[in-house]
Amino acid sequence: MTTTRENLAKDLSLLVAVFQAIRPVPGKQRETDRPFSEMTLSLRCARDSTFLARVRDCNSFTLSKYDEVIAWFDNHWPANVQWPDGVPRPTLADKRRRAARARTGT
Repeated sequence: MTTTRENLAKDLSLLVAVFQAIRPVPGKQRETDRPFSEMTLSLRCARDSTFLARVRDCNSFTLSKYDEVIAWFDNHWPANVQWPDGVPRPTLADKRRRAARARTGT
């Protein structure tokens, strides 16, 4: 669990790295499509149109929200885009834990 300012700062920097890597990528499958707007990406990854702006402004978030957002990116990451260096991708065990929590509602 993220409990210290150092851990929160690290989690923030990891999320920012993911956002920066995906932002220039077109929002649809065609090369001519424009990249996602910050609000659209926020709404899709966090179900909150202001999430990316709040992260960029170094506001806090919960560990479960971090896991949810990273999982969304992992599940929707384009095959032709490299995952950001230094950002751990969810493991199969992480995915199973998330699925179990979803089933039990915890």
